[in-house]
Amino acid sequence: MLTAAPSIVCPHATRPQAGRRRAKAYAGAATTYKKATWNSDRKPNQIGVDDMTLLTELSDAAINANLSKRFHKAEIYTYIGHVLISVNPFRDLGIYTDQSAYYRMKSYSDNQCVIISGESGAGKTEAAKKIMQYIAHVSGGSDSTSIQHVKDMVLATNPLLESFGNAKTLKNTNSSRFGKYLEIYFNARSEPVGAHITNYLLEKSRVTMQIQNERNFHIFYQICKSACDAYREFGISGPECYTYTSASNCLTVDGIDDAAEYADVLRAMQIIGITQQEQSDIHRLMAAILWLGNIEYAVNPDGNGEDAMLATSASQDALNSVAYLLQVDAGQLHNVLLHRVIVTPKPGGAFERFQSPLNVAQAQGVRDALAKGVYARLFDWIVERVNVAMKPTEPVAKSIGILDIYGFELFDKNSFEQLCMCNEMLQSAFINLTIKTEQEDYVAEGIQWTPIEFFDNRIVCELIEEKRPTPGVFAIMNDACARVHADPEKADQTLQSDLNRITHSRFFAQTGTFTIRHYAGDVTYTVSGMSEKNRDANNKDLLELIKTSKHALLLRLFPEDVDRENRQRPPTASDKIKQSAGDLFNTLMQCQPNYIRCIKPNQNRSPREFDDGMCLHQVKYLGLLQNVKVRRAGFASRQTFERFLERFYMLSSKTCYAGECTWNGPSSRGAGLILEHTGIPKEQWQLGKSKVFIKSPETLFKLEAMRDHYWHKMALRIQRAWHKYQERRNKCARIIQQAYRDYKGLNIYVQMRDYGHQVLKQKKERRRFSLVSMRRYLGDYLDVAGAGGAFLRTAAELSPDELIIFSARAQAVVFRFLRSSKLSPRMIVMTDKHFAMVVSKAENNQVVQRIDRKYPLRQIKGITLTPFQDDFVHLSVEADEDVLLACPFKTELVTYLVHQLKVPVQFSPDLVYTNKKEAKSHKVKSHKDDTSVLPGAWAFKKDKITVNSGAPATSVSNPPCKRKSRPAGHRAGTPTAAAVKPKPKPSPASSTATAVNAVKPKPMPAVSGTATTPAKFGGVPAMAATAAVASQPTSATITPSGSQSNLSGSNENLSSGNAARPTPPKRPAAPPRPVPAKPMYKLLYAFQGQDAGELSVEAGEQVEVVTKQDGGWWMAKNAQGKEGWVPESYLELIQAPVRPPPPPRPVARNTTPSPNPGAAANGQAQPVAAAAPVAAPLAAGADAGIPEWKRQLLAKLEQQKQQQAGGGGAPVPAARPAMPRR
Repeated sequence: MLTAAPSIVCPHATRPQAGRRRAKAYAGAATTYKKATWNSDRKPNQIGVDDMTLLTELSDAAINANLSKRFHKAEIYTYIGHVLISVNPFRDLGIYTDQSAYYRMKSYSDNQCVIISGESGAGKTEAAKKIMQYIAHVSGGSDSTSIQHVKDMVLATNPLLESFGNAKTLKNTNSSRFGKYLEIYFNARSEPVGAHITNYLLEKSRVTMQIQNERNFHIFYQICKSACDAYREFGISGPECYTYTSASNCLTVDGIDDAAEYADVLRAMQIIGITQQEQSDIHRLMAAILWLGNIEYAVNPDGNGEDAMLATSASQDALNSVAYLLQVDAGQLHNVLLHRVIVTPKPGGAFERFQSPLNVAQAQGVRDALAKGVYARLFDWIVERVNVAMKPTEPVAKSIGILDIYGFELFDKNSFEQLCMCNEMLQSAFINLTIKTEQEDYVAEGIQWTPIEFFDNRIVCELIEEKRPTPGVFAIMNDACARVHADPEKADQTLQSDLNRITHSRFFAQTGTFTIRHYAGDVTYTVSGMSEKNRDANNKDLLELIKTSKHALLLRLFPEDVDRENRQRPPTASDKIKQSAGDLFNTLMQCQPNYIRCIKPNQNRSPREFDDGMCLHQVKYLGLLQNVKVRRAGFASRQTFERFLERFYMLSSKTCYAGECTWNGPSSRGAGLILEHTGIPKEQWQLGKSKVFIKSPETLFKLEAMRDHYWHKMALRIQRAWHKYQERRNKCARIIQQAYRDYKGLNIYVQMRDYGHQVLKQKKERRRFSLVSMRRYLGDYLDVAGAGGAFLRTAAELSPDELIIFSARAQAVVFRFLRSSKLSPRMIVMTDKHFAMVVSKAENNQVVQRIDRKYPLRQIKGITLTPFQDDFVHLSVEADEDVLLACPFKTELVTYLVHQLKVPVQFSPDLVYTNKKEAKSHKVKSHKDDTSVLPGAWAFKKDKITVNSGAPATSVSNPPCKRKSRPAGHRAGTPTAAAVKPKPKPSPASSTATAVNAVKPKPMPAVSGTATTPAKFGGVPAMAATAAVASQPTSATITPSGSQSNLSGSNENLSSGNAARPTPPKRPAAPPRPVPAKPMYKLLYAFQGQDAGELSVEAGEQVEVVTKQDGGWWMAKNAQGKEGWVPESYLELIQAPVRPPPPPRPVARNTTPSPNPGAAANGQAQPVAAAAPVAAPLAAGADAGIPEWKRQLLAKLEQQKQQQAGGGGAPVPAARPAMPRR
């Protein structure tokens, strides 16, 4: 049973050589990032100063002038120590923010935070997005799918949260109406593994009310303009159809494409992992909020004069739409929007419930509370959903936080939303960490220091949030809401009267308003409506209504239970602001802060306008002058001794050896040694009680540069050692690879050979010499795919894309009419598509190749072999003439055919040759005869194959022999440019050919187009011996007869003919004879060489014959010493003086068998010595020991030569021997 074929079926199968094309790879332009670096050397073309601690004049005007100069040259980033000043360019400059936070996190393993502050429109949100993009691109881990997914999700949060949390205001078209603190988590390799978002202070009042020329949140306009048809069933129309989106008369914004941003939102939802059902639920709730705004109220004439009712039927339709979208009962919704349930205690601890109608203002408040509550809860759910998707996937080692919160705003009418206590808190944190704490640290450490005066805005924060001893604004507001909770107007009046009692240097109360002097300027707030906005309580009637809903997402948004008996006051909006701000402040204090102070250059959003007055005001209230003074008079860096020693221990030989810290003394002493050994001037650093203080940023960066240089030198040392190791390792690897390639190269052919033996296993006898060792299957023996195979490709009509699998010389059985069949030489070529046979013919005195037969490979339907050791292969061709041929590489040919076509292989002593077109068939019989055929040989005559007995079919080949050592510079398989003189001793292949095809071919007759005469005693015709010459690309010596001249020899080019001859005994050494004169030959005709290795000669020229070969071509050497092949029939022996004939030599025993009549009858030739042409009849006694048949043949050859010489005209040379392919 056959086993599976080897994985590499045809290792030699190649395509014809063709020109190679080289494709250029164009790599996409990689995004580059501008790294923020400090350089103490001023560049000649530097614009202003990039670090304002280097300003020659310290004033607000000088700072503002420096910022203006750099802004007009597109330099928007300026530094004050480690504080970044960013001026909004209102355009994309193609640069990114500094990398100090990420660098410090990697270097010092600290949790970092970036605090971005500035007024609305100063570019805080854009700065935050640039930081996120920078971290995502430089943090590494791009080869990890999970890490790349985290990066994608971090960047996807921007369009999603901006759509739900940003809106167009009078000062900014993309103003953040919520605070966002994004923490990006990193693993120990500084790769992002997760993130978390905390949102603060969503301006949910914008859902129901906007001032003129402002807009609601972006998401409402995006949905109204671009929602797909599937969401239109929720009643979504254009933004002009809804009160909540059209009341401010601003539906479109220049520079904002709502449709494109809506597509980004949907794409971000997919990245985050929000399902299609969840997206549908979000659109359903958004539609319900829009329809709530279309419910209008009027005074009910049937009531007590103040009761509310639905104003029109359109309001009723809107209410029904809201009930459908929220999946609640329309009647219950109508009751909740127009009534409220009041619960009063009864004696005994019971409670009594009764309904009270709402007036128009109260009904509008309930309606708006439902809309704001649903939107705020939906926004919180989206943030929570994002956090679930960005949950860390592995342990967190450190983090970077980015704070983006809406900035300071000042309008004509300011209300609760502009009470920007959070910005006041951030300013207090900035002052506390950059100025106040720094000065206190200098005093505690005993550092020489000149105090800097600054304004501490902590008193403003206490004015707003303090409870005791003096109540602040929020405390008074909560008290007013608690005392007067039914009527908003009365609550505002109570608030106004309570605020009038505040006495504070930064607070002023007027009628209906009050003014607070913030760090950024004075802001006047309107009291009206502030109490209602502060109350921010979810109506319990609304909560009970929502509990009856069948909307799954809506129920998840309101998970709390309704407790009517709970009399505790719910937290107000101011309470939530204080709580959120306190949590944010505590989070920031746990990180190492990095500050970005954003400045808005103008109100017109112009990229080239710099309003000096407006920017100077921002410079003043941001306290940049005080920050410059502190940084200039103070120290740029403060580190503990232990931390400094851990960071820079390698800069001193007393603290480090070979990259290891060796210091065991006090850390303060070690830090001092490092600073002394680095050569830093003493005025640039000081040692405190527990810290090292470094004055200028340049000094710190020089220390970092020296540290990097040290590790660079260590890396070079390691690299040199590694390169030496790699060099030795690669050398050993190359030796191993060469040995493995040699084994693998042979193993592939061995696999194919073993597969072929399995095809014939136990079914066909083996030749004895094929068992000696293993032979490689080369396949393309005629080098059809090589440079010299163009003529065969053209003759076989092969296309350039066909793979050459097998090619060799063979003999095809040709059936003749009324005559016995004969063997005719052919060249067979097998590709992945066709099987072709090429024949050599004489046309116009030239030997040309023409296609004989060509079949598509798929038409071969069967293979038949004899069970004996002959070379015959029968191919059954569908709907065409069968092929019967004798090929010395039959096993290899059958192997390729079986593997390519999966056709069956049959074994029979009778080969039936059928011509399907003519409906004729012939039978070729085979039999064994050990008496008439030499061992390992076969004979074909009269449709009969006679073959000697071979080795048993179960025989196994011996393992391969060891490769013999070859001289240096010799490479097998390299063809030579000129012919090389063959060795005197014939090769085994030629010996086999002599043993099998005993009859030597006659020269080509001088008649064009006529067939050659068969041998007298049968066997291979003359044409077969002439054309049966193979070109071996692996042979370095050119043999004209070819390695395939044994067309009836073994499959391994071995023969048993010579092995059967006993070695004659050595004769005793004879005295040296005089060197005889070399025979010379004269050219009868001129011959012009056409192929490499042929010798061009003129008529009458004398040459010396170096080698005589069967087939009509002899190796000759002219007078100049040049050798080459010339036709034998063109040469005439120059007669030498006749000598007396020598005495006859005794014939060796068993060397030359006598003619066997049985062999002649069977058509098998006997092995004889090579016959040389004679110039005269044999002298008497000179033919002693020569067989009779050879004497007759020599006489006939001499007669033909005399006829040609007498008849005139150049005879047609025999077929040229195949030259070696390059």
